[in-house]
Amino acid sequence: MRRRIKIVDYKRFIVSLFIAVSVVFLVFYISISASEQKDSFSKELTYYYVNYGDTLWDIAIENKGNKDVRTYLYQMKKINDLKTSDISPGLKLIIP
Repeated sequence: MRRRIKIVDYKRFIVSLFIAVSVVFLVFYISISASEQKDSFSKELTYYYVNYGDTLWDIAIENKGNKDVRTYLYQMKKINDLKTSDISPGLKLIIP
């Protein structure tokens, strides 16, 4: 004979059920959000090989789009781990 489960405190049962469903949806949302971030990081990088006479400022002006040149230059230096604006021919730069 099967034993029936009797719910004694309906209020506690409903709150527990709500918390359990909320946790499941939260975990689902976090996993989807993490996969979207992973896709955004998998974009192809653009590289620029420095030629004789190139300056970091000129490269930034050519590639900045609608950003401020100084901000873009700072991003280029940071992403390429450059301490100064000195570059030499043959250097491979990552273009943000």
